[in-house]
Amino acid sequence: MTPPAPYEKSKFLGSGGSMVARLKLKGIDGRAPPGVEPAA
Repeated sequence: MTPPAPYEKSKFLGSGGSMVARLKLKGIDGRAPPGVEPAA
C-alpha cells in the first residue's frame, strides 16, 4: 500500500485537518513524513 500523494496531504491540510492527516499517515506509513508535522 503506497503512502498518500502530496494531493492527499494538501487536501487534508487545506481542510484544516492536520490531525486527521497525521492520524491517516501514521496509520499507513507508521510515522509522520517530512511534509506534514514532524513535531510529533
